[in-house]
Amino acid sequence: MNIELVPLSKLSLSDLNVRKTERDADIASLADDIAEKGLKQNLIVVPNGKPGHFEVVAGGRRFQALQLLVERKALKPSHKVAVLIEAREDGVETSLSENLHRVAMNPADEFFAFKTIIDGADGETGDRVAYCAKRFGVTEAHVRGRLRLAGLADVVLEALRGNVINLTQAMAYASVSDTELQAKVFAKQAKNGWKPHDPDNVRSELKGKAYGSDNPKVKFIGLDAYIEAGGRLDRDLFTPNAIDLLLDTALVDKLVKTEFDKRKDKLAKKHKVEGVVLGSSSYQPGPTPEGWEAEYDWRGEKLKERQKAKLPTMISVYLDADGKLVMGDRIFVPAEPKAQEPERPQYRPMTDEERAAAQRASRIGLEAFRLAFPLTKGTAFEGRILLPAIGEWFRMDEQDDGYLLQAHVWVSKEELAAQLEAAGPIYDAWVEQEAVRKAEKQAAREAAEKVKEETVAKVRENPPAVISIETQYGDEFVLYRWEEGQYYDVPELNDGDDVDMGYESLAELLDDEPTILGHWDSIDAYEAHAEAQDAAATADTE
Repeated sequence: MNIELVPLSKLSLSDLNVRKTERDADIASLADDIAEKGLKQNLIVVPNGKPGHFEVVAGGRRFQALQLLVERKALKPSHKVAVLIEAREDGVETSLSENLHRVAMNPADEFFAFKTIIDGADGETGDRVAYCAKRFGVTEAHVRGRLRLAGLADVVLEALRGNVINLTQAMAYASVSDTELQAKVFAKQAKNGWKPHDPDNVRSELKGKAYGSDNPKVKFIGLDAYIEAGGRLDRDLFTPNAIDLLLDTALVDKLVKTEFDKRKDKLAKKHKVEGVVLGSSSYQPGPTPEGWEAEYDWRGEKLKERQKAKLPTMISVYLDADGKLVMGDRIFVPAEPKAQEPERPQYRPMTDEERAAAQRASRIGLEAFRLAFPLTKGTAFEGRILLPAIGEWFRMDEQDDGYLLQAHVWVSKEELAAQLEAAGPIYDAWVEQEAVRKAEKQAAREAAEKVKEETVAKVRENPPAVISIETQYGDEFVLYRWEEGQYYDVPELNDGDDVDMGYESLAELLDDEPTILGHWDSIDAYEAHAEAQDAAATADTE
């Protein structure tokens, strides 16, 4: 292997180069770099079979950049470049080795490389940025963005160097230049268990501390007024068509109040009201003036009535998307005087005498319960009713015309055991009755299914004019067949609504709702059937 100088016209891109994708990526900027600084690294070539001609197997993008310079007439085709000549059989291996072992530069290193170049250049900042952009074949916006990224908070840069976050996430943090705010949002995002450092969430949190230039408040006061008052601007360098950010939100709010105070008297006079309040939206009317109360007035009818009657009224306005003052849906009317609530007696602990009196009243109530309980002598409950003794808790629920008193019934273990023998035959008889009932129900179901099948067949063969179809979910549809062949709800049975059920044919209807309980030739016949069913249902519940 040896290095020689070979004219560009005798070189060509080899098919042995393993890089098949992104061959043309950023060739223009690479050409600008070579034109500025020259070719810093030789190409690797192999003979192509023609004497003095070679194919480039490593350094293909550099070779393409040189060809572009020839097209621009910055170089001549005879321009000689340094090449390392290898045997053709080693070409693929050399190409693979060069591409396989290439390690991409960490984005943070790129930021600081741009910063170092610009800091070391002469002239104004804008000139230095323009020089750097031209030098590397990128836009000035790209260079300014890299400078912003180089100024990220230290914690964000370290995360980028350590591959904790990627370049897209770093650019989200750099959407504002406030490094303290960046660090604060980064710490919060690091604790997020779901999608930490998500670019959209990061931008949202960062910009939550600022007003965009498209904010209604900013449009109301004007961006120039904010700048004249000393307000600071920030710009998102990474989002296309991004808006300016106004960092001093308190100043914006102050300017809005000042501008509104200048206009509110004129607005009050225009609308013939006592005053105007600035709210944040149509339904958030702002602070309620003292002595007034807010009322809902969506259509403005109350305001018109009060204006006509010359009653004292205040209105609420808010800023629309264009920064213009518009009426809200709340008005203010004089507050009605509220009745003074009676003072509640303060808690006072009971004295010993009061506690004893309360205990006596409770015990007397218990004894009255025992005396009022119905006598059980001579009944099945004789000797079995257990009443609470004096001093025990008992339950007494007050009803409309009396009290529900709680007592207990006593049953011995021997008595319960004796009754178990009698309970067995009772249960067995119930099981037999249940089996008979289920069999009868199944037989009725099978008979009904048979009737349904016969009915469906009959309807398919000769569809009547009016059909009642009840689905398995209990929803009943009475359908009428129109001349077009479609089936509609019968208006008289559907509160006058003529609703298309969406079935194009009876066959489609029956395929979708196969359960047909009956069919009638007229509405009157169906209504008679429905009335009979209602009467039967009423009888079952009585």
